Amino acid sequence: MRVSNYSTGIAKACNNIGLIYKEMADYDMAIEYYNKSLDIEKKADNWDGILNTTLNIGNIYYALSNFNKALSLYFDGLRIAEDRDDIKGIQDSYNNIGSTYSELNNVDSALYYLNRSYEISLELNDIENQASILNNLGTIFFAKNDYATALEYYHQALEIETRYDDLWSEANTVRNIGGVYLMMEKFDKALDYFSQAVELSKRIEAKNLLMSLYGDISEVYEFKGDFEQSLQFYKRASNLNDSIYNEESARQIAEIEAQYTFRNKDQQLQLVTKDNELKSLKIKTQTYLIYIFASLIVLVLVLVIVFYTRSRNSRRARVLLEEKNERITEQKILLEKTISELRESEEKQKSLIENIRDGIIIIQGERLIFTNPAMSEIAGYSSEEMYEMTFRDIIAPEDLKMIQKNYRKRMEGKPVPASYEFKIKHKSGNIVFVLLSVGIINYQGKKALLGTLRDITSQRRFQEDLLNEKEKAEQATRSKSMFLAGMSHEIRNHMSSIIGITEVLEETNLTKEQKEYLSIINASGNNLLTIINEILDFSKIEAGQVVLEILEFDLFNLVNDVKLLQVVKCKQEGLYLETVFRDNFEPKYFGDPTRISQVLINFVSNAIKFTDSGGITITLKLINDPKTKELKNRHFIRFEVTDTGIGISKDSQQKLFKPFSQTHAAVQRKVGGTGLGLAICKQLVELMGGEIGVESTVGKGSTFWFSIPLHDLRVVEPVISESVAAPPAVVHKNKMKVLLVEDNLLNQQLTANILAREGYLIDIAENGKVGLDFYKQNFYDVLLMDIQMPVMDGIQATRLIREFEEKNNSKRVKIVAVTAHTKEGEQQKLFDVGIDYYLSKPFKPAELLKVLNDLDIL
Repeated sequence: MRVSNYSTGIAKACNNIGLIYKEMADYDMAIEYYNKSLDIEKKADNWDGILNTTLNIGNIYYALSNFNKALSLYFDGLRIAEDRDDIKGIQDSYNNIGSTYSELNNVDSALYYLNRSYEISLELNDIENQASILNNLGTIFFAKNDYATALEYYHQALEIETRYDDLWSEANTVRNIGGVYLMMEKFDKALDYFSQAVELSKRIEAKNLLMSLYGDISEVYEFKGDFEQSLQFYKRASNLNDSIYNEESARQIAEIEAQYTFRNKDQQLQLVTKDNELKSLKIKTQTYLIYIFASLIVLVLVLVIVFYTRSRNSRRARVLLEEKNERITEQKILLEKTISELRESEEKQKSLIENIRDGIIIIQGERLIFTNPAMSEIAGYSSEEMYEMTFRDIIAPEDLKMIQKNYRKRMEGKPVPASYEFKIKHKSGNIVFVLLSVGIINYQGKKALLGTLRDITSQRRFQEDLLNEKEKAEQATRSKSMFLAGMSHEIRNHMSSIIGITEVLEETNLTKEQKEYLSIINASGNNLLTIINEILDFSKIEAGQVVLEILEFDLFNLVNDVKLLQVVKCKQEGLYLETVFRDNFEPKYFGDPTRISQVLINFVSNAIKFTDSGGITITLKLINDPKTKELKNRHFIRFEVTDTGIGISKDSQQKLFKPFSQTHAAVQRKVGGTGLGLAICKQLVELMGGEIGVESTVGKGSTFWFSIPLHDLRVVEPVISESVAAPPAVVHKNKMKVLLVEDNLLNQQLTANILAREGYLIDIAENGKVGLDFYKQNFYDVLLMDIQMPVMDGIQATRLIREFEEKNNSKRVKIVAVTAHTKEGEQQKLFDVGIDYYLSKPFKPAELLKVLNDLDIL
């Protein structure tokens, strides 16, 4: 019975030793001890031990990615467990087999065995294995891109791990959930789960898991286009990887030193033991000789006893001598084996250092006393060349002072960063960026620095590329801003002339038909200007900087104006255009009529482009919306534009409201267009608190609609915008002198006609330089100053006028900026140089006269 217990103890000891070697990743030694344990268990007929050891050996082959061998051993274990009705063993075997099939991409078999294992875990109430199996199932469905099922399994596993406070497993499962949301492109959710996993990993100091999570978060920010955040988390992952690597290197070196010290001590102990045994043998031999000598003395008296004693002692001496010789031989064999193992260990250590990817150096007395091949590759020098150099010989000059300072501080025991970046000079003359991780060691009885250097040149180039791309993007943004400013000024200048002349012509004697045409031109010009403004300011709309106006407007007039603008085009195309009001609407509402008109005009224009026969119908409806139940003064009105055109496919409908998208490429080339119209409409409708959409059938036509909330005029207190309020009666001092500084001939004529008709005295200067000369030679009550002009612009002219006034202590003249610039901050820039008022082109005659009337110059 004691022999059996002894065998069982040896088997368990071998199993434990195998487990230790497995954790040290020495799989050959682990398999050797597991096989020893398996042989002993088989001889003792201990089937529980045989099952456990068989599964352990299978786990080694699983770690080595030899999945077919692992699968064979797991099935052997399953057969043993089934023969003995070992439910727990069956469950473990099912779980291992399922995980292995998953690695072999045999999804059906993996699901079968994992589900069987899960069923048994429920019967056994094995909570720990339930969470592990659920995680494995989630991973399988994740690989199949069945993200919904994967999330279901991961959340079940998380619930169990949270309940039993298994923080490592909980952190790993939370990371898995974040990974699913990352693949689903739900980046905010993925980021949330990855952040939770980071907090859990920090609590348990799981550095490897934390490093992987930083990499995951970097990937999320890269998908979101936030490259700066992506780079930050990539750096964190890299730094943590270096920390883990340095700790692992230090641990391995410590283990090798400990093994060497242990074996050295063991050799010394064995030599001392051998010496003691030899001394003991010598003493005993001397004792035997004394006995023999005494026996010879007694020989005379008792001859028979002497012969007997001598014969007996001789036999015992021979036996003892043979035993001592055998022991000496065994000690010699053991010593040779120890020396062989020590040499093998030294070779492994040497191989590890030579094959490691990072450079390793040992510095003592400011000299390099050790380098590995990777360091030679980084610096370009051979080990022999580097041993003749000091470390500072390869450091870039600009970093030399910093390295020397850190070296002195570290050797003095002062705090210095454990790792930092600097540059070294390659033998070829190129500069190499490296990351140094360094610490103090005791080498051959003296203090020395052990450092690892990683070549991060490619990483730095990546960072520089990112910075260059960022600079290019910023430059492109600045160029776009300059382009929009110039384009806005040129277009607005000419539109100001067109609209101003139409308003002047309306006050002349015209026929009814001429007035109607002129009204259409004026309305078209104003609406065209609004559309141009929105196209030029598209980036401003995207940035959410558009401010809505809340004005009183007539809903019927708004729809009729849209119809009036488009009816001529419809007649030319042979189409009808009609309006339908489905409900009883109030005539007056508060809202932004310009934005509503812009959306409707866009819808109708698009309908005309894609309709060959039939026509277009504009329909208005009152709709009930939950958002308006408690707001009795608000009505949701749905505007619909229905055509009998070519229709739009389901796939194309998804692109309609995206910028620069064109659903009918051939037709679009024919009719033109930027592809911005519907995108702008969508943003404007959403800004007004509404919704937008389309319903279409290919070959039968389309209905574009939007619904917005409008305030009922009967309930809301009027808030009339200045832009539509009737200007007060013009009261001005006749013969008021005005200097118009304007380079555009059409604008000169238009503005001069408006002012001359009201009795103002006008002088005209074609640029800022001429205007400055006119001002110095004459007295003026008001200067109307254009901003963008040749020779000298309006800002330079205004600055020089203010300097002239201050120098000559003259009265400050009123200067009104008349400009087509619309960039943010433009008004403040003008006020800073001395402008008193700001009038934006194009302007209406009444607006110009109101500004002059408001000036306090009497």
